[in-house]
Amino acid sequence: MRKQSTRLKIITTALQLLEEGGYETFTAQNLIEKAEISKGTLYHHFSSLDEVTLETLKWLKSKKKILPLLQIPESLSFSDFLENYFEYYLEERANNKFLTVLFYYRQRCLADKNYRQIKNSIISEFYQDFADQIQFFYPKQIPEEKLTKIVSLILFTLESVCFYSSLSDSKRNFRPERDFLLKMIVSDLENYS
Repeated sequence: MRKQSTRLKIITTALQLLEEGGYETFTAQNLIEKAEISKGTLYHHFSSLDEVTLETLKWLKSKKKILPLLQIPESLSFSDFLENYFEYYLEERANNKFLTVLFYYRQRCLADKNYRQIKNSIISEFYQDFADQIQFFYPKQIPEEKLTKIVSLILFTLESVCFYSSLSDSKRNFRPERDFLLKMIVSDLENYS
């Protein structure tokens, strides 16, 4: 039990370091100091700093912290659900700490197949979970191809907004764009009501 809690402490501390300063401050020495462990303890649990970040990504995936889903109240309409999801995502995810971690892992995905495999797994699970959430609102079965396109559009829009907001000093809320997208999706799914 002690071994697992120390390992988890290293993982969560690594995540804190990445949130606070990105890859520039993510060093073994900073991790050791922040986690209040010895160098030997770090390398007893992980063979390298790269393994720590890979395990941190796996931990985020297991907790569904990268692409979270919302609980759906029975009384919510699909349009309200999407509106709430956008609000949640932009409020929770379009912040510097999250974006710092996200961009760090994106950079790693470009160079390392292990990171790409985890990223692909995260996206596959998100697609399926989100498609299931969309289908929840419609009594008729929506074709898988259509669900995939809708989830892709939603994810692409969210990621674009997060990326754009990270580059801009303006505090745009993207409500007109969100409302346009929501109307388009809801209209496209009318035949399945």
